[in-house]
Amino acid sequence: MSESGIVDAAEIFAASAHKGQLYAGEPYIYAHLAKVVEVVKGLTDDPDAIVIAWLHDVLEDTKVTVDQLDEWVGHKITEQVVLLSRKDSEEEYLKQLTKLSESGKLVKLADIIVNLGHLPTYKGNKRAYGDKKILELKALFGYFGGTGLLWV
Repeated sequence: MSESGIVDAAEIFAASAHKGQLYAGEPYIYAHLAKVVEVVKGLTDDPDAIVIAWLHDVLEDTKVTVDQLDEWVGHKITEQVVLLSRKDSEEEYLKQLTKLSESGKLVKLADIIVNLGHLPTYKGNKRAYGDKKILELKALFGYFGGTGLLWV
């Protein structure tokens, strides 16, 4: 499959997996995923990063399994989607983020940018949400209080 073909297929796969889900009252595929992809495309033309962007929430928010994703898109992409998916504690998630490839880090950065863009309409504790995103950024770039920058 061509690079553009796999990107198009990832969009279709994500749309199908997230069918019926809403984000800020709009279909998830347009309100969140397409915006993350748009930011990623502004940072790189790497097809792996764009595919990861389309798929970054598919394990966390749908019934798609790791095995299904791995069979469809291969281990390299699946590994990044797994690392981008919350499973256990916030501390474990932050550790996962330090293991992302460059493509995975670009996707997480784009995800944070898009999520923070919705902060004005966020119904929960905005300060706590913002603080959580700051911790994710610190993990993404290897900064852990007092130890300085540890590029990973």
